[in-house]
Amino acid sequence: MAAVSSQQYEVRELGVGGILDQAIRIVRDHFGPLFRIFLPLLAFNLVLGLVNVFVTPVTSPDASPEERAAAVAAALPTTLAFTGAQVIGALIIGSWINAALMHFVAQKYLGHAITPGAALARGWRRFGAVVWTTLLVGATIGIGFLLLIIPGIYFSFWYLLSQQVTVVENISGWQAMKRSRALMKGSMNTAFLVLLVLGILGFVVGGGAGLLRNPYLITGTTVVLQSILTLVSLTALVVLYFSCRCKEENFDLEHVAASLGAEGPAVRFGDDRASIPVEIPFTRDSGAR
Repeated sequence: MAAVSSQQYEVRELGVGGILDQAIRIVRDHFGPLFRIFLPLLAFNLVLGLVNVFVTPVTSPDASPEERAAAVAAALPTTLAFTGAQVIGALIIGSWINAALMHFVAQKYLGHAITPGAALARGWRRFGAVVWTTLLVGATIGIGFLLLIIPGIYFSFWYLLSQQVTVVENISGWQAMKRSRALMKGSMNTAFLVLLVLGILGFVVGGGAGLLRNPYLITGTTVVLQSILTLVSLTALVVLYFSCRCKEENFDLEHVAASLGAEGPAVRFGDDRASIPVEIPFTRDSGAR
C-alpha cells in the first residue's frame, strides 16, 4: 500500500518502527501545545506525588518489625485517601486530558489545524463517553483475568483502541469496544511489540529516576519523565489506530480522496457504513453514553 503524506506524516499502514517514529515526530513537532494540554494532569500528579512523599512515614533502618508495622498502621488512613485521590484524578482529570490529547494528535496527524483550547474543549465534550467506555473495558478485562487469565490478555488487546474510537468516531461503550476489536484484527502482534517497547522505556525511566537520592527530587523527576512518555504512548496508539484503519479499510486512499475534496472516509461498523468526516467537528457528539 503506497505511503500517503499528511504534511510531514505518513498516513498508511505502519510497522512497529514506523508507528513509534511517527509518534516521536508528532510529539517533537508539537511538544509545546501537547504540554499545555497535558499541564493540568501533570500538575495534579506532581502535587499528589510530593504530598505522598511528605506524609509517608520514614522509619529507621534499625526499627523492629513491630515498629514498622505500627508506622504502616498509623499511615493507613493517609494511604487510603491518597489512593482514592489517585483513582478519582485518573478517572476525571485523566479521562478529560487523554481525550483532548488524542483529538489533538489525530487532527495534527491528518494535517488539520487545531489549538490546545479547542482540543481541551473537545476532550471535555467526550469526557462522559470516555469514562463510560473506560469502565466497561476495565470491567471486561478484569472478568477476563478471573477466567484463567488468558481471556483477559486477549481482551486487553481487542479493546486497546476503544478510547481512540470513542474520541475520533463519536461512539462509545460496547459499540466502541466492538469497533476496536474489528480494527485490531490482524494487528495484535504489532500492538504487542509497540506496548513492549513503551513498557521497556517506562522501566528505564523509572530506574533512572530511582538513582537519585532525594525523595522529592525522585518524585518530581519521575512524574515529568513519565508525562513525556505518556505523550509518546498516547500518540503511538493514535497512530496505531489509523494504521489499523489503513490496513482494514484503505483509510489512506480515502484520506487522499478527502484531501482532494471528495467524500469523507467511511467508518465500517460490522455490516454498516457510517460516513464520518476526516476532521470531526467539535459540535458533533452523537455517540451513546
